Amino acid sequence: MLTIRKSITAVSFGMALFGLVSTVGYAAGLKVCTEAHYKGTCEELGADVSNLGKIKGPCNGSWNDCISSIDVAEGVSVKVCNDADFKGECSVLKDDAMDLSTVKGPCNGTWNDCVSSIDIQ
Repeated sequence: MLTIRKSITAVSFGMALFGLVSTVGYAAGLKVCTEAHYKGTCEELGADVSNLGKIKGPCNGSWNDCISSIDVAEGVSVKVCNDADFKGECSVLKDDAMDLSTVKGPCNGTWNDCVSSIDIQ
């Protein structure tokens, strides 16, 4: 499930068609952005996303391998994996990650532009 808080009606409509829009707000999840320090295009997630490649986004049409910062809601942790369906190498983030290029990971040594699935815990 994905919570969209953008004003782009077409994106929200498309997500609704696939059952990916949830009524769960950011307070229950996280915000992901294409640039470090929560800049660029951002989306709010309120539930797990097993395959970011199926979510319409700004990087070659999806959110796969597109995330450079993650703002985690208080009391929430998030497991990020470099493959769809929560496979491949995974790490749990318990705090915000303003710049994923500074977080050790499997893609050129970091998690920058490396996340393919997200499990909100």
